[in-house]
Amino acid sequence: LSLVIGHGYGTLHASCLVRDGVALLLLAPHNTGKSTTALRLALAGFRLLTDSMVFVDGDGFVHGYPVGLAKLRGDMVGQFPELRPFLQTEIVRQETKYRVDLRSVNPNFVQETAVRPKKLILCLLSRHEKEETVVEAVGEAEVIQAILHNSLYVDQPQVWRQNVSKLQKVLVGATA
Repeated sequence: LSLVIGHGYGTLHASCLVRDGVALLLLAPHNTGKSTTALRLALAGFRLLTDSMVFVDGDGFVHGYPVGLAKLRGDMVGQFPELRPFLQTEIVRQETKYRVDLRSVNPNFVQETAVRPKKLILCLLSRHEKEETVVEAVGEAEVIQAILHNSLYVDQPQVWRQNVSKLQKVLVGATA
């Protein structure tokens, strides 16, 4: 990833969904509910670009890798009975996950190509004890902290700074 950042891309461990010119980035630590939320949104009319890595280029295009794939924890599989025939097991960090390629479920659930969104909405997800969803605005400091926390495999301070700089360009004017 340091090589990708060195070639002008910002990288982020996040899900990205798109609809009507809006890109929705979901940032969350592992096992927080990012994939579950992304799948719910994909089944509700958003198109999943990626559930893993987002790359932002210098022209403001958002790319995803891998495209159209999502992974569920075992305890979340029951919430998606319509996906059961499409799930494949995969070991991730010594945990069994259930991978689904939404292209095989319905190609309309997937955004296959990079997008240059008219609007970007950044959602910082976290778990809490309340049953209802809580939505609140967050400031730039919280966004930068989330980006740093969700930038995988970036282990050198100059690379971290370069990555945040690339991402800040696309986040200008974003809703968080």
